[in-house]
Amino acid sequence: MKEISVVPPATPRNTLVSPLLVVLILAISAWIQFTVVTNTKMEHPLHSDARDYFLYAFNLKNLGIYSEAWTLADPPQPAVPDSVRTPGYPLFLLLVATPVPDESFVRRVTLVQAGLGVGSVLLIFLLSRKFLPSGWSHCAALLAALSPHLAIMSSVVLSESLFTLLLFASTFITIVAMDRKRAWLYVLTGILWSLCSLVRPTTQFLPPLLFLLALLPRYRRAWLRPALVMLAAFMFIQAPWRLRNLSVPENLSQPNMTAVFLNFGTYPNFMYQNDSNTAGYPYRFDPDAEQSQQDVPHALAHIARRFHDQPLEMITWTLAGKPVSFLSWSNPDGDHDILIFPVTRNPYDSDRRLHTIRTGMRWAHWPLMLFGMGGLGLLAFAPKQLALNDSQLMAVRVVAGVFAYALAFHMIGAPLPRYGIPFRPLLYPMAILVVWAIWHRKSATAATTSEPTSKN
Repeated sequence: MKEISVVPPATPRNTLVSPLLVVLILAISAWIQFTVVTNTKMEHPLHSDARDYFLYAFNLKNLGIYSEAWTLADPPQPAVPDSVRTPGYPLFLLLVATPVPDESFVRRVTLVQAGLGVGSVLLIFLLSRKFLPSGWSHCAALLAALSPHLAIMSSVVLSESLFTLLLFASTFITIVAMDRKRAWLYVLTGILWSLCSLVRPTTQFLPPLLFLLALLPRYRRAWLRPALVMLAAFMFIQAPWRLRNLSVPENLSQPNMTAVFLNFGTYPNFMYQNDSNTAGYPYRFDPDAEQSQQDVPHALAHIARRFHDQPLEMITWTLAGKPVSFLSWSNPDGDHDILIFPVTRNPYDSDRRLHTIRTGMRWAHWPLMLFGMGGLGLLAFAPKQLALNDSQLMAVRVVAGVFAYALAFHMIGAPLPRYGIPFRPLLYPMAILVVWAIWHRKSATAATTSEPTSKN
C-alpha cells in the first residue's frame, strides 16, 4: 500500500514567526523614522513648497479662504481664493496641528509623518504578501523600512509622506477588491484613489484609465460594473473640489501647475542648454519659460517646438533619460544624495548606524531598480516564468500597473527623482519576485534532475 504523507498542522511557534518578523521590521522602521525626524535640523523648514502648503492651511484656518497668498508678509498680500495646489495636504496640516509658523508646528507634523512612514512599510508588506511567499514578502518590507528617502521625507513639511501612505493603501485595496469582488470594496477603492489624488494630482487619471480599460471586450463582462462603481466613488469625492474651482476666478499671475510640470520636462537633464550651472532650475535661465508655462496649450506648443528643433536629443531624453531620472537616487536640485531641502544637521551623516544603512541602500539601489523593471518586463512578455497562480498574477499586475502609470505620467512631464520616491518602493517586491522566480526555477530543475529514474 502506498504511503501517504500528511503535512503536520502548523505549531503555535510557526504561526508566530511571520507576525513577529513584521513587528521587528516595523520597530526598525519606527526607530529610523523617529530618529531621522527628531535629529534633522533645517534653517528654514517652511520655505518653497512647504511654505505654500503652510499658507494654505494658515489662511484656511484664520481667514476661511483657500489661498496661498503670503498673508504673513509685511505688508500682507490679500488672500484671494485659488486652486494652484490640491487641498489634501493643507487639510492634513489642519488636522494635525494649528498652523503657526514655529518649530513646534513643524515638529508635530513631522512626528505624525514618521508614523505614516511606519504605516507605509506595513502596507508594503501586505502588498507583497499578495504575490510573494512568506519570508520573501518580509524582505520587501525590510527594504522599505531601511529606505533613507522614505525617512528623510517625513522630516519635511511636504506631501510625499501622506501621498505615499495613501498610494500604498489605494493599491492594496484595489487588489483586495479585485480578489473578493465586493461592491463596498470597489467604493472604498474609488474613495482612496480620490483622496490620493487630492494630496498629489499625479494619480488623478488612473481611475478613469482603469474604467476605459474595463470597456475593452476582453474585460467588459467581468470588470465594467466594478470599474463604474469605483469611478463613481472617485468622482463623488472629487466633486466638491472640482465644483468649488468653477467659481474661482482665473488669476493669470498665478502659475498653472500642469503647464509648469509639462514645461519642466522639456529640459534634458534639467539643465538649460546643457549648462551645468542651471541644473535643477533651468526655467530660471530660459527667457521663453514664462510664456511656455502660461497654460497647457502654450506648454504643449513649446514641447512640439523642442521636438521639431532637436528631435534626437528630445527623443533620447524622453525614452531613456526620463526613466533613468525618475528611478535615480539623488535629486538634481538637492545635495546629490537623499536631501531635498538644505539642512544644518543630517542624522545620516552624524549617526554611524544610519550612515551604514544609507550606504548599503545606495549600493543596492540600482540593482533593485533594474530587477524591479525586469519584473515588469517578465510580467509583460513572459508571465509564466514568474510561477504565479491567477490570484497572485492579478495582484502583481496591479502593482506593476500603478508603477508603469507613474513612470509614463512623468515621462510626459518632469521626471524629478523626488517625484519617484513614493513609487519606487513598489519595485522592491517586484525585484524580489524576480529573484524568487529564479530561485524557484533552479530548485524545480534540481528536484527534477535528482529524481531516480523509474524502472520499466
